[in-house]
Amino acid sequence: AAAAGNTSRIVVKFFNAGKSTISTVTVQSAAITTSWARIGGAVAAPTNARYATVIVERTAGTKLQYIDDVKMEVGSPMFSAKAGSIQTLNANPITLAYDTELTDVGGWYDNALYKATAPSSGTYEVDITAVIYYSGTGSKDTVQVHLYKNGVSLVDIAHFEIDTHTSVTHPYVSTLSTLVSANAGDAFTVVMTGNTNNSGRLANYGSVFSMKLIR
Repeated sequence: AAAAGNTSRIVVKFFNAGKSTISTVTVQSAAITTSWARIGGAVAAPTNARYATVIVERTAGTKLQYIDDVKMEVGSPMFSAKAGSIQTLNANPITLAYDTELTDVGGWYDNALYKATAPSSGTYEVDITAVIYYSGTGSKDTVQVHLYKNGVSLVDIAHFEIDTHTSVTHPYVSTLSTLVSANAGDAFTVVMTGNTNNSGRLANYGSVFSMKLIR
């Protein structure tokens, strides 16, 4: 927390094994007044980082800045999201709606676009479960479930005839557990293709999308 001044910010400087600076990241900047205000955030360390310095500084203003209740957490960037409601699969292709975050360390999952954007380069663990069933209307399609990277299929997870899984209690369960390489800024989504009509649903039980940076 901080008080009395104009602008405060938290900066993290990362260093490699030789203690050369790799990057300097501003975690958060905030205007401060005579009232206490909480500032903070999460930052993903570069894969070659071995040391870090955390700096809390006043960048403008002439009054004193006071710090209290400081908390720093160290952890690997990770997220997990589930399908919080039944999704009508009425487009081809269609991004599966993992719209409810269970955890998001580093703030890199967008639960409005159902997209994960890698915060740093490295190897990621990916786990996907998509519980899909036939709604009883529309065409009887053979559909595919994919892990997309930057808008292109990276892993073809499953092919199945959707009309053979005819209710929420008799779905098709697509699963994936794998490791993938990513550069910072790469975008990952789970996508269904082959659906030519309003013939499928993503169930709101058991459908989960998770990723974690492991090195």
